[in-house]
Amino acid sequence: MTDKGKSKKELENDIKLLREKNEELTSNLVQVSEGYQNLLNANQNLTVLAARYEETINLLTARLLESRQTLNN
Repeated sequence: MTDKGKSKKELENDIKLLREKNEELTSNLVQVSEGYQNLLNANQNLTVLAARYEETINLLTARLLESRQTLNN
């Protein structure tokens, strides 16, 4: 049946189904958005952690070089 031939009840049912589908898709979009935000936060935390590791490695390397210089003198 074409859209022109649909009854009022059929059109109301179509609207109801479209609203339900819209709510479902909106819910899915919210979940995707929350997941993306969680990934961004985790990425930021890992970036900070990597910077701290780099700083620690640099400090330990400096201490190692200092100790070798002390031993050589």
